[in-house]
Amino acid sequence: MRFVSKLRVEVLGDEKFKLIEPLVIKMRPEVNLPTVVIPEGYVTDFGTIPKTIKGYLQTNTRHAAVPHDYAISEEHLLSTRGTKLMVPRKMADKIFYYGLRARGVGKVKAWLMYRGVRAMTVIKTRSFK
Repeated sequence: MRFVSKLRVEVLGDEKFKLIEPLVIKMRPEVNLPTVVIPEGYVTDFGTIPKTIKGYLQTNTRHAAVPHDYAISEEHLLSTRGTKLMVPRKMADKIFYYGLRARGVGKVKAWLMYRGVRAMTVIKTRSFK
């Protein structure tokens, strides 16, 4: 996974941020998706992280949180041609992991964050899918 464009946001307040430019991401073969685009105007909180650990986990996680949050909230990602690509929750969680690794987060820290996200998925959806 490689972030082709820079993450540029406008601060909206209350821990909300709006993309002021599209975020373009070249996906890994493991997630079976082409290059995707998170559109300008998408609003994110860079991941719902408990405040007690937020400061520790913020480093290099923002890029990874955006495609993950978009895939979950919209239930798809967009190809560079504008085609909607359906993304199951488990795949969205894997995209988060690969995004962390692409931003230089170490394997152990990325795996722990991924496992935390997967645990929340199971709790919220009562499904391992």
